[in-house]
Amino acid sequence: MRIINVSWGTSGLDWDTAETITQDGTTLVLSGGNSTTSQSHSDIADVPGVIVVSSVNNDNMHGPTNHARNQWIDICAPGRVLL
Repeated sequence: MRIINVSWGTSGLDWDTAETITQDGTTLVLSGGNSTTSQSHSDIADVPGVIVVSSVNNDNMHGPTNHARNQWIDICAPGRVLL
């Protein structure tokens, strides 16, 4: 299995390009963004093989992390804000 991780806000990928990349089984893991209102990668979030991620704190809450929370987030993992 091949995985491409894109941990920045914009990939420059459009729907057709993302679909071409994932057609052979490659998974694209994309950052949901570093603000609560971020919609990073929302334009390709529904492409099969694309996973959009965000984070929660140790109590499984979004609030303190200030990371994306919207309908395009597929999965969250523990994270923290570095000051």
